[in-house]
Amino acid sequence: MLKSAKFEQIMDARQFLITALMCLGLCGTAFCSWGDSSPEYLNCKHKCIKFNCSSQSTLQSWEARQPIVEYLVGWSCKEDCGYECMWESAHVIYAKYKKIPQYHGRWPFVRLLGMQEPASVIFSVLNLVAHVYMITWFIKIVP
Repeated sequence: MLKSAKFEQIMDARQFLITALMCLGLCGTAFCSWGDSSPEYLNCKHKCIKFNCSSQSTLQSWEARQPIVEYLVGWSCKEDCGYECMWESAHVIYAKYKKIPQYHGRWPFVRLLGMQEPASVIFSVLNLVAHVYMITWFIKIVP
């Protein structure tokens, strides 16, 4: 009787493994965002970092040109190069292929007050407000 239960467990594990492999076999190949791996983007970003972020004097020059809002939000020189090159390469890629690529899994968005995705930021803040309100309500109601 004990051997029978162990045999059933092994068979269940094998059936699960076979089913999982079959499901994985049916899935198509997943492609990551191709904008940030494009030569246009990589070359632009490499040149930008080398020109703006590689030495103390060029970094200080970049910091002097950086808008105060982006400084307060915390944009670094390398992140700014990535953002600028995203738009530059997006225009080049669109001219070549008539497609707008994603970069790091996201579509290109224009910065607004230092925020690259302002709608996402607004809804995240509203989500925080709702959570804080409900936590304070819960603390008042539950002893």
